[in-house]
Amino acid sequence: NETRRIFDYNANLGGPFIRNRLWFFASTRAWGLRRYAAGAFFPDGSRATDDTDYKSVSLRLTTQFSQETKLMIYMVRMPRRSLYHRFVSPVVTPAATSRHTTPIVHSAQAKWTSTASDRLLLEAGYSSTYARSKIWPQPEAAADINAVRKQNFALGTVDESFGFKLDLYQGKWNYVGSASYVTGFHALKAGT
Repeated sequence: NETRRIFDYNANLGGPFIRNRLWFFASTRAWGLRRYAAGAFFPDGSRATDDTDYKSVSLRLTTQFSQETKLMIYMVRMPRRSLYHRFVSPVVTPAATSRHTTPIVHSAQAKWTSTASDRLLLEAGYSSTYARSKIWPQPEAAADINAVRKQNFALGTVDESFGFKLDLYQGKWNYVGSASYVTGFHALKAGT
């Protein structure tokens, strides 16, 4: 595949909200790839494209309740969009490809740490990720659920997309906790 353009834009900002108590770090990013698909063409003879965009917006907050106890919270939203023709190739025409988008991706984390004594460290955390993916036919393809994919044996190509739409939902949640005891000679850590 011939690359037409690669881009990556990023902006960050961080600092204290409340001096010696609450800090923040925020970031936004947009990146992607523009390329031609090798050997694939639109019906008008122009070269088929296979472009992808990514975006993310994140925020991290860290607070210090005391000299020994901290809490960090992190959140990110990352929508992904495969703009044009997923899996386009010399044998799969643009009309037979699908659009794959992930319009909703959220991830969150929280971590609490406390130095209970000069030898004991306590930690607890939580994380979650949720994604919703869509795999749909091209807009110009018929959204007929009974459509059958057609193969052109003369050209050796797949010329028509399935008519179905597929929505996928995925989620993961994790909890962790641990206690670490450290001496001058030994260290012991237990947790989940």
